[in-house]
Amino acid sequence: MLAGDGRVSLYQSCSGADAAGIDAAWVHSQAESHDQAASAEMSLFVRIYGAFVGNMALLFKSEGGIYVSGGIGAKIISWMRSDAFISAYLNKGEDAGFS
Repeated sequence: MLAGDGRVSLYQSCSGADAAGIDAAWVHSQAESHDQAASAEMSLFVRIYGAFVGNMALLFKSEGGIYVSGGIGAKIISWMRSDAFISAYLNKGEDAGFS
């Protein structure tokens, strides 16, 4: 699962630091404070999340729109409205932007 512990693992990958004692809420607060590694984690997270949501829209042939529910979407609303999320949601061509 990507939320929670998965986000901490993403942060650890982006920062190269030991992630002991931190959680997803801490990463989010650091990203809001413009911490470079935390911002990179948030950008990567919303790209993965956007790509997944876009894939589900295609899989289930969504015609009435997509509703993202659960706690994480509301907590990171500014990131969910970012170009990173929207581009990953829409980009379903040969180059999905993950290079």
